[in-house]
Amino acid sequence: MQSHIPSGKIAFIDEILATKANESFRVTGHLASFEASKDVATITSTESKGKLLIRTNLLEDFPFKIGALFQFIGEFNVKNKALRARVARNVDGMDTKLYAEAIKLCRKHGRLPM
Repeated sequence: MQSHIPSGKIAFIDEILATKANESFRVTGHLASFEASKDVATITSTESKGKLLIRTNLLEDFPFKIGALFQFIGEFNVKNKALRARVARNVDGMDTKLYAEAIKLCRKHGRLPM
């Protein structure tokens, strides 16, 4: 039996926080806090008003730097309002305004779901 791991819908923090179902998401934001002992981080972004809680227990030896720009892929738990990250990468240097604009344009022309 083969299990299917969803790729993660590209979404902004506020969109994830507003979702009503447990889903897989890809989200980008600046690391606002990280507590290694609790395996918990929070991210923020200029495109969203809210903060997203990230569970980091599946990520090993990852260099979390406060203020750095990260992209996470994981499963969002509606009850806990947290994303359990299974993939993380540092994307410092990415133009976040251009990235957000590209997402919005792709959605407008039906190239990206959400």
